[in-house]
This record gives sequence, C-alpha cells and structure tokens, in this order.
Amino acid sequence: MTKLMMFLFFAICVAFLLGVAMRVWRSPNKNPLAQLASLGVNTTALVVELEPDDVQPNVVLRYDAEGQTLQRSLPWPPDQPLPEIGTQLQVRYLPGNPGLSRLVD
Repeated sequence: MTKLMMFLFFAICVAFLLGVAMRVWRSPNKNPLAQLASLGVNTTALVVELEPDDVQPNVVLRYDAEGQTLQRSLPWPPDQPLPEIGTQLQVRYLPGNPGLSRLVD
C-alpha cells in the first residue's frame, strides 16, 4: 500500500509541476499597461475638455501618435488641481496601440 501512496504522491507532484509550467509557457503578459514603461513613447497632449467628478476627475486629451490624432479621457490624480483647457501635458503611449496611454508623472 505504501508503494501505491508514493506513486500517487509522485503523480500529483508531476501533474502540479506540469500545470505550473504550462501556465507560465502559455500566458504571455496580457496586460499592455505593463509594457508602457519599457516600450512606450512620450508625446505632448493638449487638454481639450474637463470631466470633473466627485471621486476621480478625468481630463480629455488630444495628441498625435503614429500618424493619427487621438482623443482620450484619462483619470486625473484627485490630489492635484485640474489643469485648464489648453494646457499641454506629457503622455506615454504604446506604438502598436497608440490609443493606450497614460499621463507621464
């Protein structure tokens, strides 16, 4: 009976390790925001609209990236005063997905 228990324990360990290996191997980084730090490009954006909110305000920015003009609404840090319309800010976007952007700190 102990040989059977050892075999089952070994089989469970092998199955667990194979499961972990398959998950790591088949799961590329699906979070494109994680790529902004290494692959992102900075550009200047113009504040074209303000969306004040009690919890977290948004600013609507317009910027040129990869041959297109994009307009995005991005969250604004609630501890900072809202910028005025016409203010220029720096944003970072992904070249392969220029609509994905964040404010540069």
